[in-house]
Amino acid sequence: MKLPDFHPFRTGMTLFVLIGRHPPLPRDRAAVPMTHISQRYFDRHGHFPSVVVASGVQRITVEFAPGYVSIRTSSPHQAQVYITRSAFRHLLKKMIPLAKTWLRDSAEDHDVPEAMHQAYLHELEILRERREMKKHRTFDVDAEQSRQKQRQRALRARARKSREDALAELD
Repeated sequence: MKLPDFHPFRTGMTLFVLIGRHPPLPRDRAAVPMTHISQRYFDRHGHFPSVVVASGVQRITVEFAPGYVSIRTSSPHQAQVYITRSAFRHLLKKMIPLAKTWLRDSAEDHDVPEAMHQAYLHELEILRERREMKKHRTFDVDAEQSRQKQRQRALRARARKSREDALAELD
């Protein structure tokens, strides 16, 4: 079985996975022409070599295909990115010195989806407390009456002022 002639990065197609057992490799490796370093792996397993890492609530899968690298994450924030081989090579060259420095840092892991979920739960708790406070809020009858009296006095004063202004204009 040969590698497919298309690249999902270029065509937008999804790579298929072969199901079933593959025939064993021939003993004479010189008789089998290799077009890519992953040809034997693809022939045996039906997919390109990949690395799977658990990252908090997600699984990250990096698949090394001819001409591109595919990076997939599982839900809750599922995504898939295709990076061309040359771009991935440049990325690695620039990333390795920074990663060495970053690994010396003593900071602990930070699970972003879990932190987002905790913030959401905290916000729900605050909203629940506000509803409870609103439900159990009692009105002081005397304070309410004094507020209404003050409002009535302000309305009367405003009406008196407008009458005085109207009389002043007539004079």
